[in-house]
Amino acid sequence: MTLFCTEEWAEEFVDLLNNNKEYYINGKDWNDTITFGINADDKHPENWYLYLKLSGGKCIEYKCSENLNKLPESTFLYYGTYSNWIKLIKSQIDPIQGLITGEFHLRGPMMKIMNYTKAAEEMVSTASKIKTEFL
Repeated sequence: MTLFCTEEWAEEFVDLLNNNKEYYINGKDWNDTITFGINADDKHPENWYLYLKLSGGKCIEYKCSENLNKLPESTFLYYGTYSNWIKLIKSQIDPIQGLITGEFHLRGPMMKIMNYTKAAEEMVSTASKIKTEFL
């Protein structure tokens, strides 16, 4: 089991994403940056951010931090509470549904990311394959 919101979890996620054929197919033209924001709540006391640089259906760079300002600026910021990330990773909600219900928020050009909804869904599918330990 890999503890969520750790460097080890981020590394495992990126390794799995870079070996996900469906992500490659659906994300090969998505050359951009996205940061996932996990906001503190009663289950996790600190914020945590995972920055991803995407190119050619792969993640070519990643960084994580408890401080968003210590990461490179990204085109997109997809964020929600730790508890809602648990639901997302356990496939209890999908990334688009989370935006519609207000459980997640997106900063960045919505129309641009809508071109890559299948790739975004594959990112979540990849995260759900990690044997994740939650606090």
